[in-house]
Amino acid sequence: MNSRRHIHTSRIARLAAISFFCSSSLFASGLTSGHYHFQVQYAPVCLNGTYPFRANTMMTNCYLSVNLDATGALSGTLNIHTIPGTATGTFTSQDDVASLHLHAVGQDPFNTVTDIDAQLYGTSQFVGTATLGDESGFCLMNVSAAGPLTVTFDLDLVVTGGIVIGNGTANGCGVEVPVNVTGTTGPSNCALHIVGANLPSFTWDASGPPTETGFTAAWTANGFGASASGTGLAIVAPLASPTPTGSPSPSLTPSPSATATATATFMPTPSPTATATATATATATATATATATATPTATAIYTPTPMPSATPPPSPTATPTFTPTPTPTPTATATPTIAPTPAPPRALKATNVTATSFTANWNSVGGATGYQLDVSTSHSFGNYISGYQNLDVGNTTSRNVTGLTASTTYYYRLRAYNDRGNSPNSNVIRVKTKNH
Repeated sequence: MNSRRHIHTSRIARLAAISFFCSSSLFASGLTSGHYHFQVQYAPVCLNGTYPFRANTMMTNCYLSVNLDATGALSGTLNIHTIPGTATGTFTSQDDVASLHLHAVGQDPFNTVTDIDAQLYGTSQFVGTATLGDESGFCLMNVSAAGPLTVTFDLDLVVTGGIVIGNGTANGCGVEVPVNVTGTTGPSNCALHIVGANLPSFTWDASGPPTETGFTAAWTANGFGASASGTGLAIVAPLASPTPTGSPSPSLTPSPSATATATATFMPTPSPTATATATATATATATATATATATPTATAIYTPTPMPSATPPPSPTATPTFTPTPTPTPTATATPTIAPTPAPPRALKATNVTATSFTANWNSVGGATGYQLDVSTSHSFGNYISGYQNLDVGNTTSRNVTGLTASTTYYYRLRAYNDRGNSPNSNVIRVKTKNH
């Protein structure tokens, strides 16, 4: 007998060890197939509305109605003393430092041109310089009514053998961007790469250690003219619908009705059976109190439902198909490929301006391997100076632009690039060549 008990005890211990091993190996499950929903802040302000504007001595009746698209382009109407003008421009934000450039042509008899360059201070106002015709001065735009630029991702992912693919949408500033998703998941690291389905410059990259419900992400983002990054973002896996634990109770509850009739036949065995049969016949049709006394006995009978503890037959969950998942550890080596596309550069004021040339300048961007330069006589870049469309200027921060016409207004912008793709457009710089 003792030896049998010992064998039985050892089997229980073995089952407990298997159960512990399975639960511990599944503790950090990482990414699984399903729908994911999360939000990321790209910039401190989302320009999508109407905002009071003040320039020079003009204090009232000035406002800007503007919308931002996923590339960082601005479009709308600039009203100055009730005279509207079509406005276009760019919005950029890097590390929560936001700036804008606007170009507007008034619908007045002189088609007065207004150019605005401003930077966000705090979260409530842009402060900068406005040029109206031949005059320049201080300007201020109140954006306290604008909220942060938050992008909401809704993704449907399929995970097979540690490889993640999927698609979905990214929504921000009233704009929806269809996106495609690739990535990896493993016992030591998870990674996602999101790119605009029709907009390669829109990217979101993240990687981090797996958790029981997904993974904790360090991320970088480019889109809506913004370049942002962060850490500690919880990417939460879909709930594993714990309905299986609830389903046993429905399967057991039908049986109490059967056992209720059985216990009713057993209840007469006590000595009070005479009273029991009398009350039962009297009240059976009315109150079914016999079933009331039966349900406690039913629950008493189902207390042996610890029998599901014998469901260590879920030891089939010890399907060592999970233990092979350490094989995705090689796929974790794929995570170093998550090198984000660079942030947009910041175009700087032109220098060395002559009648036929100027020097375009910009700041350097981390992770960029080169820059592309556009030069146009149109602020909206509807045309380009010959040789200055997507001109690859290499990994430098200035370029001499030549062959220009005297006393002419030009505009230039840039994009940074690396092997992952191009950044969004930079801000736009306006420069006028000299008369001679």
